[in-house]
Amino acid sequence: MDRIGKLFSGVRAAIFDADGTLVDSMPMWHGIDVVYAERKGLLLTPEMSRDLYTLTLPACARYIREKCGVQESEDEIVREIVELAAEGYANDVPEIPGAEALLSALSARGMPCAVATASDLASLMPALERLGLMRRLAFAESCDRIGAGKDRPDLYLHCAERLGVRPEECAVFEDARYAMETAKAAGFRTVAVLFGECDPAERAAMTALADLAVEDLTGLARAVSEMKGKAYVQKV
Repeated sequence: MDRIGKLFSGVRAAIFDADGTLVDSMPMWHGIDVVYAERKGLLLTPEMSRDLYTLTLPACARYIREKCGVQESEDEIVREIVELAAEGYANDVPEIPGAEALLSALSARGMPCAVATASDLASLMPALERLGLMRRLAFAESCDRIGAGKDRPDLYLHCAERLGVRPEECAVFEDARYAMETAKAAGFRTVAVLFGECDPAERAAMTALADLAVEDLTGLARAVSEMKGKAYVQKV
């Protein structure tokens, strides 16, 4: 059995990160960091940018207040960041090539799919709707609504429960190593989505960690569609 077949053997559902996995929003988010910092007269170091990448929006606001000395309330910081993101999601952020095709192929095999995101869900939803992705998803859930970042498994476990599967029956698609580590430690199968620019060492580490690493969602969608019968996917 090939790696794709092995991954999907016994898998009954899939959970997808959104940013950098289904939608190509990472350039927008990096731009938001710059725009927000410029507005406030801040200088974000590479270390700060890496730290912010792993945090929920409320945690980002707390970090910015504590590390950067911004005087606004955490709620106000979150509001400003969300406003910057909402416009990009609504109008500009494109699909990762092959994302809709992959969701469609999994759905055709009887596998419900969900989004688990660290982004503001109200801002993200217009992009999922505009790109036709939401019609392929059972639901979308966020770290903010669960109250835990992806350094904890709460969001993945919540989504798996809503999908009616155990962690070992669910594949988690992520583009961030720390999130994949969390999902894998909780018993999920993991797929590294290596789209766009990625540090070579980070790419190698994610490839080694994941059950499957892919750069081309279109090719994966084609492979899923070509699987014979229901050999790899057992419906509820």
